[in-house]
Amino acid sequence: MPDSHTEAAFSRICSIEWRKVKNPSKLAFDSQVVLMMEFIRRQALWGRTLSIPETIRVPFDVAEYKEPTIRANPEILNKLRHHLTKFKTLSYTLNEHAQNVCELELHWAALKDSGIAGTTEHPEPYEPLLYMFDNFGAFGITHDGINVGVSISRTYWLRNVDKPPFWLEEEGFNTSLYPGKGN
Repeated sequence: MPDSHTEAAFSRICSIEWRKVKNPSKLAFDSQVVLMMEFIRRQALWGRTLSIPETIRVPFDVAEYKEPTIRANPEILNKLRHHLTKFKTLSYTLNEHAQNVCELELHWAALKDSGIAGTTEHPEPYEPLLYMFDNFGAFGITHDGINVGVSISRTYWLRNVDKPPFWLEEEGFNTSLYPGKGN
């Protein structure tokens, strides 16, 4: 069992199967949209709490805004990058945006390891996307949008702050919706 949040996050990311699912089901596609909407809602919650200007587009680095002096150890970031390099040519699910989210998760985990107050005031900021990656989901980013088969705005994210949760970790999704991965 990992001794720290950072080690646990690193192990979790390294366990992701980065591959493309042929012909994902409609429910799998819909789940990706819901997970992205939940991710944006969580960014809005943290953004409001940390007074992040809405001109900053998602995904943003919650840990850096919370406490910019606490970052993931460069050694573990390099280990992550080296690990992910093995998958880049095999999968469309692992792109630079997914890698960025994985690195943001390590910075968030390092902040939690530091014991700094306030890391539990809102839900985990990157969990919806990690769950998406666990289930072969992917996304792309343009200047103003996030593409998960449909385009979702990266701007004006603060309008999502008072929406109810789209997804909760404890309820999750039925992973049998994703071809090739059972419960």
